[in-house]
Amino acid sequence: MIRSRAIDNLVIALLLMMVFLSEILISSGVSLIGGLLILLLIFNKSLKITFREISLILPLLLILFIGLIVSFFHIKSGSQDIIYLIAKDVWYYIKPAIYILAGLYLFRIRPGQEVIIRIMIYLSLLVSVQHLIRLVIFFVSAPPEDLVLDTIRIRTSFVSLIQAFSLAYILIVWKKHDVKKHLFLPGWLIIAILTASLLFSFSRTLIISFIVSMLAMKDFFSFRLRTVIKSGIKLIILVLVITLSLVVLNRISKKDSLLYSFTEKYLNSFRENRYLGSYPTDAEINRNWRGYETHLTWMEIKKANLAERIFGYGFGKTVYIGKRGYIGENLENIPKFHNGFVEILLKTGFAGLLLYLLFFYYIFRLADQNGHGTESERLFKAIIVTAFLSTFVITGLYNKSALDSSCLLIGYFTGLFLLKGSTARDEKDQVIC
Repeated sequence: MIRSRAIDNLVIALLLMMVFLSEILISSGVSLIGGLLILLLIFNKSLKITFREISLILPLLLILFIGLIVSFFHIKSGSQDIIYLIAKDVWYYIKPAIYILAGLYLFRIRPGQEVIIRIMIYLSLLVSVQHLIRLVIFFVSAPPEDLVLDTIRIRTSFVSLIQAFSLAYILIVWKKHDVKKHLFLPGWLIIAILTASLLFSFSRTLIISFIVSMLAMKDFFSFRLRTVIKSGIKLIILVLVITLSLVVLNRISKKDSLLYSFTEKYLNSFRENRYLGSYPTDAEINRNWRGYETHLTWMEIKKANLAERIFGYGFGKTVYIGKRGYIGENLENIPKFHNGFVEILLKTGFAGLLLYLLFFYYIFRLADQNGHGTESERLFKAIIVTAFLSTFVITGLYNKSALDSSCLLIGYFTGLFLLKGSTARDEKDQVIC
């Protein structure tokens, strides 16, 4: 019993270290710890996954299966480094399932909800503090010509969605006693650290994810028709107010200021991500790169036969773009896309895209049916909705690292809400009997 508990504690420590290193993009540490973690899990008796839990992540496993099998049919026609590209895609596509299963395992050995809240806050604080340290070092050491928005973002910034929903959760419920006991620092200090990191990330994805998380914490998202209609009206008003504010700030700020660059970037978001159909110059491509990726992918899909449209081209598939300058780099092929829906469609076809949508539908329904309006339900929905929306801009669950902590939390809350659902059914059966 002592040995098993010691292994459980070691697994938790390694798991959290792995997530943290992944969030700050130290891939070598992730690989080393991940290998050790897998060995410990294999020989750990606490790892018991039920059929119900497996069925919830089955869509993700089927996407992995489709991409891997189809890739074998394109190995001969692929590039010289096709094996490397396939292996890389396999890791990206198996990683969400691994972290979700790790979250389920974490729920098995530490079932109290306060455990995951504490983990969430600690991780978000660690990520935020190291980001702020990097930011200070950059501002102190960088020459004046580097103090422009794009350079600051490239040198210091990254996206970790755990900051968004952690801050939203604390802002909504931090005054309550059950939240205060999780915090080893004063609530106001944690809020200040997370807010500073969020704002100085200059990340549209992170800031929009925070707004979405706040809406989720206010019970904005639901399958109930009345809630959907009311939420839709409020969302339209919110988008109009934010857009108008950005336009005003953009007009009154100086063109060489960070504020102007920041608001200009936001106002260009819709155009940047949508499919324009025509990109005549390199400047237009650089300005609307994500839309250009979508354009190239649609051109590739149009050339596909029926089987390729249904099941995709498989893992390792890239899209040729020629040598065009993008942020100082010469790119010939795109192996990874900002728009995750486009990437899933290209590599696993409409079958993979449907499975991806089914996964989010299943876990959102799980939260909606078994949450009973609790704060944990709203937090779970915040994580689900931000993960889904991030698929449009940073590949969603298949991002390099930004959603690793989200997948871990999805796994934990899946275990929590499956337990709530089974408990409710048992109580209902007892009443009937």
